[in-house]
Amino acid sequence: MIEKRPRKLQILGFEYTIEYHASLSDVTHDGRDMAWGTCDYQTATIRIFDDGERPDAEVWHTIWHEVCHAIFSICGRTFAGKEKPDEEVVVDQVASGIVSVIRNNPKVFG
Repeated sequence: MIEKRPRKLQILGFEYTIEYHASLSDVTHDGRDMAWGTCDYQTATIRIFDDGERPDAEVWHTIWHEVCHAIFSICGRTFAGKEKPDEEVVVDQVASGIVSVIRNNPKVFG
């Protein structure tokens, strides 16, 4: 069974701590109200906005979104082609795919 709110995740050999915050301003590094989640590569910390009102699917989407940022950072992400796509768009698409796989495979992830 998947833990409701993981506190630590192993990501490609690195241990990331996951923190949950009820205030959006506590999620960002500089206190701005701009992100559902952040990934701090220097401290291996993922911060997630979770005020207890957000649906599980949204919180999990944010968790996976930030995990994708960590993966891209660890792998030294490179994109083929002349133009680099916006990382936020790519990460969001990958996170959506991961959430879909988890939801559609309850026997594996449930």
